[in-house]
Amino acid sequence: MQVNEQILTRAYNSDIDSGVRSYVLSYYEFLFNKTVSDQQCSNCIHDAAVEILVKIMDKRKYIIFAHIPIFYKGKWYTQPTLTDEIAEEYLKENPKDIIKFKKYPKQAQKKAV
Repeated sequence: MQVNEQILTRAYNSDIDSGVRSYVLSYYEFLFNKTVSDQQCSNCIHDAAVEILVKIMDKRKYIIFAHIPIFYKGKWYTQPTLTDEIAEEYLKENPKDIIKFKKYPKQAQKKAV
């Protein structure tokens, strides 16, 4: 099952409609092999989205500090919306901004020096 971070971000921001609810419930069951206890509870959907995002972030190579958003190509990115691909592109153009990241591959640090 393909992850849709845009939908998860909507759930994280409590912008929950039937499509968001359905996706979060399905992905949560796929990822954790269990169901959300109260599927009609918006807070439970939000919490499930947070759990999914945390699990996804564990696999990411780049993690920015929570209090430092990144502005790149006309958009603001925070950790839930920043992909490894965007982080790599951003750091190619702004290598000294490696200090905004709390997790990154060692080769990214070498390029910044």
